[in-house]
Amino acid sequence: MRPHWSIRTTDEWRPDGSYVIAGSVLEATNAGRALAVWRISAGRVNGVDVSDQVIVTFDDGTAPKGGGGVMLLDEAATPEQALALVDAFSGRLGGPLADLVGPQSRDRSFAQVPLHCRIHGGVVAVLVPGRLRLVAGIDGRATVEVLVTGREHDLVWHDDRARLTHREFRWNFHPPRRSS
Repeated sequence: MRPHWSIRTTDEWRPDGSYVIAGSVLEATNAGRALAVWRISAGRVNGVDVSDQVIVTFDDGTAPKGGGGVMLLDEAATPEQALALVDAFSGRLGGPLADLVGPQSRDRSFAQVPLHCRIHGGVVAVLVPGRLRLVAGIDGRATVEVLVTGREHDLVWHDDRARLTHREFRWNFHPPRRSS
C-alpha cells in the first residue's frame, strides 16, 4: 500500500491520495474498444491543481493478453500535473475513479503529446497529430469518426459507428486516515 502523507505547505508537495475533480467525459465504444476524452473543468489531485486539463484514454480489449491501453496527456501539463493525473486515471489512488477505470488501467502506458480539444456548436473535436482524431456530437446522435493510431503501443482503430456517451462527473475522494 502507498504511504499516507499530508499537505503541509503550498511549497511542499506531499501526496495524500485524495482528489476532488469535476468536468465531463465523452466516450466512444465499439467491439471491446473504448476511447474516453476527460475534460477536467476544476480539480485537485494529491494537492496539485489539475483544472483545465484534458486526458484521453484508449483501451483495446481485443488486443492479445487481455487488452492494451494508452493514456495521452497534454504536453503543456507540468510534471506534477502529469504524475497526479496518471495516478488518478490509472486507479492507483483508489476511490470512484479506481472502480470506474478497472484494474486493467494500471498497465496503461502514457505519453505527453500536443493535444487539442475544442467544443463548438455541440460538436467535440479532439486532435493529437499523427495519433488521434475524434469528431463527435455531444448529444450522441451525430456520426462519429474515430481514428486512433499508436503503433508504438500496437493500437490502431478506425470506426465511424462507435457508440457515444457524454456525461458530467464530480468526484470527491479522501482516503481514510491510518492511525500511527
